[in-house]
Amino acid sequence: MIPQSLAKGAFAAFYEAKEHVPAVVVTPAVPILYFGDLARYEASELRVVTVGLNPSLAEFPAEDPFARFASAQGLTSLDVEQDYRRYESALNQYFHSSQKPYVSWFSSLEPLLQGAGSSYYPGADNCALHTDLCSPVATNPTWSRLGSGATSVLGRSGRPLWHELIRYLRPHVIFASVARAQVEGMDFAPLGPWSVLHTVTRQNPYMVQQRRLDLGTGASCLLVFGRAAQKPFALIDNAEKTRVGQLAREQIDV
Repeated sequence: MIPQSLAKGAFAAFYEAKEHVPAVVVTPAVPILYFGDLARYEASELRVVTVGLNPSLAEFPAEDPFARFASAQGLTSLDVEQDYRRYESALNQYFHSSQKPYVSWFSSLEPLLQGAGSSYYPGADNCALHTDLCSPVATNPTWSRLGSGATSVLGRSGRPLWHELIRYLRPHVIFASVARAQVEGMDFAPLGPWSVLHTVTRQNPYMVQQRRLDLGTGASCLLVFGRAAQKPFALIDNAEKTRVGQLAREQIDV
């Protein structure tokens, strides 16, 4: 069960964005603290988290904004216990088929997860979660097209919230395929230099790197990074993604 302080932090970030940069905030919507089944993640032997920048505007389609977060429809705050339960249920049910997850984006990460013995979806031995490093707030345009003023406002509350979330989740491995500067800007202390986990040999080689991070809670995790494209790890095929997941799993003793 996610601490209420984290859920309330997500709503605080949402309303801060609506106050200071309302033109870019997708509405109607709710902030998305994480995607996936938290209870199953916490019960997993291997805890895997993936990382993006902020939720896509496609998570709240104009024709049916809450198709993917049904129980959160009409939710504007977490003032009472029932509201908190509705919000948590909406997040936890995301990858269940009835919620129509944004498959075209998450399918780019699923082969890595399966290679590591995990999945976003029901049925796998280990359940993965997706999180967003910069903000839990869906925007239009996407993060890379936002001005520096908007990204500054969103990141001011979003980045500390993400770090607090990761400290709570205590993942064994984080898969990230975002701008290199965003990864280098993580506030967790590295426990060593970057090293090569896997290289896809071709005319333009694709190198996947790894390093361990100190989560500051007596725990550490493996960070696996690959160069970004339109979708995470999209510059390599699914077989190579699966291999990356397998190699990452071999680095973890659980």
